[in-house]
Amino acid sequence: MKKAHLILSGILLLLLIETSYSTESVIIEFLFFDPDPRDMSCPACKEVREDFSSKNEALNRIENEYGNQVLIERIEYFSPEGQEKAKLYNVTLYNSILINGEIVVSLGEDFNEMYMRQVIDVALGKTPQSSPAEPSDDFRVLIYALAIPTILLTVTMIYFVRRKPKAKQETKKIGSIGTKF
Repeated sequence: MKKAHLILSGILLLLLIETSYSTESVIIEFLFFDPDPRDMSCPACKEVREDFSSKNEALNRIENEYGNQVLIERIEYFSPEGQEKAKLYNVTLYNSILINGEIVVSLGEDFNEMYMRQVIDVALGKTPQSSPAEPSDDFRVLIYALAIPTILLTVTMIYFVRRKPKAKQETKKIGSIGTKF
């Protein structure tokens, strides 16, 4: 029995190590257009430049955080390679970001770095974490599962304690009922 337990533990450890050191990487392609920063007289060019800058900075942060788990290719949209990729993935707007060949965000769409990170985490096989501000549904269920019986028990105890003559006997009964489950 001890030997089987040891073998099972060893197998689980190896699976954990393999999962932790996965060599899978995510390919992020940024089909960008960066207008000349010296020519910002047109409002549309300024918006495109700001869009490029915010996405490029986010990709830099992602690249620094994920290291070799992500491979980021920055491809100029109007280059021959960029036009080839645009046709291949049916990308119609520059400053589009693709993760493993799927369009995640394009020009003019609200850019959400957290969403990109979640897509990357899923592609890497990681479980996305919920933000601390929004507890998961499992946590809410656990809170309700613990809160409701606690409230009922408290109300019952208060009721019996107020009935002074039999309070001690009734309290003992409630306590013994809880231990039988």
